[in-house]
Amino acid sequence: MNDHENDWLELAELYALGALSPAERERFEQHLEQNAGEGVRHLREKVRETRDALVFLAKELPPAKPSDAVTAQIFERIDQTAARPFWDHGWCIAVAAFALAALGANLWAGNRTAVRFEQRVAALQQELGQSKPVLELISNELTRVVELKGLEAAPGASAYLFWNPETRQGFFSGRNLPGLTPQKVYELWALAGSQPVRAGVFEVDVRGNGTFSLPDLPAGLAYDTFAVTIEPSGGTDAPTGAMVLAGKV
Repeated sequence: MNDHENDWLELAELYALGALSPAERERFEQHLEQNAGEGVRHLREKVRETRDALVFLAKELPPAKPSDAVTAQIFERIDQTAARPFWDHGWCIAVAAFALAALGANLWAGNRTAVRFEQRVAALQQELGQSKPVLELISNELTRVVELKGLEAAPGASAYLFWNPETRQGFFSGRNLPGLTPQKVYELWALAGSQPVRAGVFEVDVRGNGTFSLPDLPAGLAYDTFAVTIEPSGGTDAPTGAMVLAGKV
């Protein structure tokens, strides 16, 4: 993928977040209307995926009203970065996600994809428990949203990973994963090039949904890919089973 395509993908994410200036928004919409092909289809998918991720956050985290100081800080940070032609990817998502979660907003409640996330509210609220660590993670300007897509072993599965490469902290949420026998478990791997590092094991509920916070990963490695495999109960030190999900940072 060249730099020009990357610029359009970044614009697609900012468009989904409502973070473009009026001129940039008009330019992006004209690009979608006047062009066709695989590239434009990819841009439309990126808009949908980004909105899905934020709908998920807005619905899963308990609504809370932030203090006036926190609200002022959010808009102060936005004003400080507004003059740049492109917002930093991590900060843009973090601001939008934090604002959505903290304010209990649901800017895309009418989106048809929101129905899929509503089914997971009760289970995720129970698993999240204290939401403060998750809020701190997603509000960090370095946090990225990594989409993991289903592979041949589980084509209907998907997941989001909120990952901070600086602190090496992450929160994983998968859905529509096939049920496993008691002797098997799902294991997440962080890959630094071709080197896999254990990033946690998890199980899924009857609907194939599972979430967990990643353990602290070893320092000194640049993790560029995350993947999920099926492993023996308790997990393994290296991948041995079928890979069901994978996504690049």
